[in-house]
Amino acid sequence: MMNLPILGISGYFHDSSAALIKGDRVLACAEEERFTRIKHDSSFPSHAIDFCLSYAGLHPSQISYVAFYEKPFLKLDRIFEGIISGYPLTMKSFSQSMRNVGRKDLMIYDDLNKNYSIPNTKVRFLQHHFSHAAGAFFTSGFKDSAILTVDGVGEYATMTISLGRAGKIEPCCEMRFPDSVGLLYSVFTAFCGFEVNEGEYKLMGMSSYGEPKFKEQIYKMVKIYDDGSILIDRDYINYHLNPSKPFSKKFISVFGPPRGERSDFNLIKNRSDQQFANVAASIQEVVEEIILKMAIHARQLTGCKNLCLSGGVALNGKANQRIRREAKYDGMYVQPAAGDSGASIGAALGLASILTELKCPPKVYSAYSGYSNDPTQVEAFFNVHESGKTKTYQKTDDLVKVAADKLSRGQVGGWVRGRAEFGPRALGNRSILADPSRHEMKDTVNAKIKFRELFRPFAPSALDFYASEAFEIGPLQLNDPLEYMLQVVKVKADYQAKLPAITHIDGTARLQVVTKKRNPDYYSLIRAFGDLTGVYCLLNTSFNLKGEPIVNSHIDAYKTFLSCGLDFLVCENTLITKKYESTKRLS
Repeated sequence: MMNLPILGISGYFHDSSAALIKGDRVLACAEEERFTRIKHDSSFPSHAIDFCLSYAGLHPSQISYVAFYEKPFLKLDRIFEGIISGYPLTMKSFSQSMRNVGRKDLMIYDDLNKNYSIPNTKVRFLQHHFSHAAGAFFTSGFKDSAILTVDGVGEYATMTISLGRAGKIEPCCEMRFPDSVGLLYSVFTAFCGFEVNEGEYKLMGMSSYGEPKFKEQIYKMVKIYDDGSILIDRDYINYHLNPSKPFSKKFISVFGPPRGERSDFNLIKNRSDQQFANVAASIQEVVEEIILKMAIHARQLTGCKNLCLSGGVALNGKANQRIRREAKYDGMYVQPAAGDSGASIGAALGLASILTELKCPPKVYSAYSGYSNDPTQVEAFFNVHESGKTKTYQKTDDLVKVAADKLSRGQVGGWVRGRAEFGPRALGNRSILADPSRHEMKDTVNAKIKFRELFRPFAPSALDFYASEAFEIGPLQLNDPLEYMLQVVKVKADYQAKLPAITHIDGTARLQVVTKKRNPDYYSLIRAFGDLTGVYCLLNTSFNLKGEPIVNSHIDAYKTFLSCGLDFLVCENTLITKKYESTKRLS
């Protein structure tokens, strides 16, 4: 096949990113937010592009094509149609839509030309959901697969089912705006007091505190067909008319006034919060049932035994567990960067598949494909800024033993090693780590380090053999969602008391299974911790404070280290400690 360098770009809406491929290999990819430190940065991803080119050692002139993740004019058509059909109610959102699309998406030519002297003739536009589908299928390792993409909306599509086979993707069916599972979930995200395109995972966490008492009311607002397609009653939900006010007075008459944006979700102090927890539980179960129907229909439509998932809704770990358990696929893969950031990979790989046959080897992609620090520069930096409180280790075994000992004594550490993860999950290269067996650790990390809502759960990173002991899981599959923290599972009853800091109120956890092959250094750390404690598992949360992106460089990590209650920081081969030391280890 042609060995062409192709630059993929996702941008101008939220989670802008860039990815660089050559042939069927993903060389580098990164979100713009990691460099600008603006969470969900939507700007033209110049910093991410610079990183990708630098990592690959390429000059912009060497790029054969640029693949943009959607078709702006087709998206503009849909917006105009919505404005015209909803006139005069849609006039308030007209100017905002023009800012988001007309002024930005159509400037991709100018931005590429101005920043990189890349001519218009090299730019290709792919449909949004095709980019999602390609990003999942061509990184899955499957030779053939059903592909299900579900999100808010692309140009027109809000859900697609495709068949991936022999290096090509064949569309089978789609659902169109304004009927959208992603936007439906976002309406309830906003109603429960969380930011749209940011707080959906908070809604999923909140749902565990409630009971699905409002399912029947939701079914009256949303008609669900056997194939998973839906029809939304516009009298209740009207995001198509005004995105800033997506629920109507009729909606409020059913569920009551919306919850204000506050972080003190507390079922004891705020009795009204139980109402919102019940609403969250209801929409979560409804969405799970919709996605499950879609997944089953995809199997029936394609006849495939494998399933690839992408689009923002594919980040819903509870729904993924239902699909895994009930849809009866032999293999299931979820793109680790399933949201719009991952569409840059899909755009590049999708264009490559159009230009020539694109094979799908299992090693085509690693989630660890982002920025990496130079260990020598890291050591020099901390010798200047933390003189006397740092130590650099030449052997990884020595480093992990010291870090594991500190964790076993109840300390909380930052862990920055190797290439950054691409996507919203910290998978052991940009993580905050702690002992999951300590009851107090969840509140400690939430309140003193992450500065976030106390109801939110933490994920466990468990070694493969221990994961089978402590969690209700089966054998790992190829590129298993459990390796990427993309599936919620049950903590076994006799382990819930042993792992209280990572066990959610409903007895579940969003597990990451760590294998030596996928991440040997992280595996060694957890192994060393387990040898000390008998618990071959760590509490793992992303290395960032509330409202900030995950750290990228050693400087980002150091700033965060100084701004919170972390006890120590490991950055590449260098360990930095604070003045005090906790000495008590659990027996």
